Amino acid sequence: MHLHLAPDADGLRLELDDDARRFLRANIIEAMQELGEDEYDTRTGFTALHR
Repeated sequence: MHLHLAPDADGLRLELDDDARRFLRANIIEAMQELGEDEYDTRTGFTALHR
């Protein structure tokens, strides 16, 4: 798993390999399931993409 913060013109860019993307996605999905989508949205400011 590879996670790397790289500087770019807009600040920092997070670079992830496939394993890191799968890990991050699985953790986000788990958090959404535990909290419920509305509470997840409220706490993180992110909205579920499938809406």
